[in-house]
Amino acid sequence: MWELYGLFAGIIFSISILIRKSLFLKKLNFNDVIFFYFLGALIANIIMVFSFCPSYKSLKQFDNKTIILGIFAGLIVVFGAYFKTRAYYLVNNVGYAEIFEIIVKMIILLLASLYLFNISCNKMTLIGVILALIGVFLIIKYQ
Repeated sequence: MWELYGLFAGIIFSISILIRKSLFLKKLNFNDVIFFYFLGALIANIIMVFSFCPSYKSLKQFDNKTIILGIFAGLIVVFGAYFKTRAYYLVNNVGYAEIFEIIVKMIILLLASLYLFNISCNKMTLIGVILALIGVFLIIKYQ
């Protein structure tokens, strides 16, 4: 089932990336594009907040650490979106930026999962990571 959600996310993110790159190719200013992107994200976030907003009574069940970590996770995503959009602006083929970011994210998440969550990793996964690193190297070198 997680694959279906990943598929939907991939389609939605791809559409967003292609729209932003098409705006950049029309010679629109980076700041203008990022402004409208974040405005759209703000509208979507307001809808999501009200759609998933727990009642005040249920909010009291969360400790401060949980609330702070949840809010922090949401805040840093905005900065990640800014940097991704800047990468799309600077690169000719948005696929290069996306592959590079996905591989970096995969390595960080794999190592963090091993360390923080004690989740094991098999030999084939490690071979896949090495192959992905080689692929990123080739993409960057021959872009």
